[in-house]
Amino acid sequence: MNTIDFRPPFIGLLKILLSTGYNLLYSILELIDNSISKKATLVQTIVRGMDNTEKSLVRWISVLDDATGMSYQKLMEAFIIGFVKDSRDLEDIGKFSVGMKSAVMNMGTRIIILSKVSGGKPSALFADIGLMRDNNKYDPTRTLEVVTEDFINEHVPHDLYERFMKQDSGTLIIVKDIIESCQATVAKVIEDLSKGISTSYSTSVDSCKFTIEDANKVIQVKPLNIFYDNEDDKLDEPAYETELHVYRGKPGYPNRIFEKNVSVRRTKGKTTTTGTIASPVYYEYVALEKKDQYHTNMSKATSNLPSDDCLIGTAQLRVIQVKDVNFKDESQYFTGSLEGDRKGAWFNRASRGVGRAMRLGKKLHDRTTMAAERQRVRVTFQADLDDAFGSKFNKQMENERLPCQPLNDAIYSIYKQVTTPWVAKWSKMEESDKSAPESEEEVQVKPVAKVQNSNVLNSIHNATNQQEPVINQEQKEPVINHEEELVMSEDESIEDYLKEASGSSEGTESVSSRDSIPVILETNTFVSTEVPEVKEDEVKEDNVCEDILPSFVIDDGKYKVMDGDTVIAEMPYVEGLEQILETLEYPPGKTMVDAVKHFSLLWTV
Repeated sequence: MNTIDFRPPFIGLLKILLSTGYNLLYSILELIDNSISKKATLVQTIVRGMDNTEKSLVRWISVLDDATGMSYQKLMEAFIIGFVKDSRDLEDIGKFSVGMKSAVMNMGTRIIILSKVSGGKPSALFADIGLMRDNNKYDPTRTLEVVTEDFINEHVPHDLYERFMKQDSGTLIIVKDIIESCQATVAKVIEDLSKGISTSYSTSVDSCKFTIEDANKVIQVKPLNIFYDNEDDKLDEPAYETELHVYRGKPGYPNRIFEKNVSVRRTKGKTTTTGTIASPVYYEYVALEKKDQYHTNMSKATSNLPSDDCLIGTAQLRVIQVKDVNFKDESQYFTGSLEGDRKGAWFNRASRGVGRAMRLGKKLHDRTTMAAERQRVRVTFQADLDDAFGSKFNKQMENERLPCQPLNDAIYSIYKQVTTPWVAKWSKMEESDKSAPESEEEVQVKPVAKVQNSNVLNSIHNATNQQEPVINQEQKEPVINHEEELVMSEDESIEDYLKEASGSSEGTESVSSRDSIPVILETNTFVSTEVPEVKEDEVKEDNVCEDILPSFVIDDGKYKVMDGDTVIAEMPYVEGLEQILETLEYPPGKTMVDAVKHFSLLWTV
């Protein structure tokens, strides 16, 4: 009888590894993850191009750390796909034992790994993916228990090897012959990696140093402390922290979620949690039904916990509201929608961020207050909870509901319980700021955003207001005189219009009144710093507010007017749009809702 070899051929394995969702950035971050998990204090990423310019395509990439390193045996095991360890440390990020292999093979076709432990000699591994594919076997091309000079001469730049050998321990990984899907200029790789590191390792701000270098310079990248640990002065409200314990459910039943509560928070009205650090209190959470409110899936305090044998893992939550000035400042580190929209749940798998500004499949706070845009929750978990959180091979998560619904809804409910009183408080403060009188010395002209079609603005004015806007007669300059009304021509920007209004314009002294629209100038107003007291009975839940007034939401690049979950009107969103709408004067019975409805038909930006 013929013996059947069930070992998968390398060509099939390679196809699987190349389909795990790694791009160049995720691949490098995977290698950095491994360094951090092994206590690295310095991780250096070296990028080299075809020549020494930033515009050249990348030729090879290397990651060097000063972590604990690997013996020859551990290095060989690390290159085995799906290797099962006898035991795992709590902070061991490896679960599937495919991360490092997938990362390097999704980058290039020639892979060199050197590693050494403290007091030991360096060992090495070389894998030529092309030769392995030709042989259709998953065997490294060459392995060395002790590195030889000829191996270094053939595979490792001497300056990099000398740098590695000066360390007491650590690992050096070099990937050459970058594959087509990862080909990019040196400048592009450095830019993407800088932002990736700065926003992915917020919990490693003080424990690890990161550098990126090309042939001409070395850049130190400091991770952004996006949850402002130990920086309470940058938060509007004291950060709220709690912990969730995930227990294995009975066969056929979902996992059970318990909160270990150690600090007071309001759950609804005057009802609060009662836990303290000295005397924790436990609450169990279940899945929310479709119309349930965020306090209804939470049990009364209980001491009836499942056995420790059923405990899968724990997750730590930190809820914050960032000060406006810091929120604006941090936007430079993000791209795309995250530049202006960072509210929601951020997930950290061990040291690295794997999910950003996620909505948990539910509607978070609407735009009843700008403070809600600055609220977020960080959820930190270990590899043992990958299945519950939906963290995939490449340690990334989809922006949708978590696979474990009770866990998903527990995070949502805690987030809403913490932030709903903040929303009520800050909406009052924002209204107070808007209604505060202007001081003569404090009035300043502040340009907002460019509007490229004045006819559209004029039609909005005509549709919402058939009379001239009312100017505060007590205002001093800048004031729009109705008898010599400034107007905005079709090709004029709001910045130019405001300069004219403030008397700083140059050139012509008069303009046509055709298609004109009066605009009240936005000013900076100084108000009292006293925080208005929010009474218990004044705290309103979001669902109550949504039934009374339409709300404004920024979603998918659109500025939307919502009636509950129904979109009444929408228009393209650009930064500064709120200020533009707020500067319009509306007659009785007309509001911003009417303006947006009209904008939705005519607006171009």
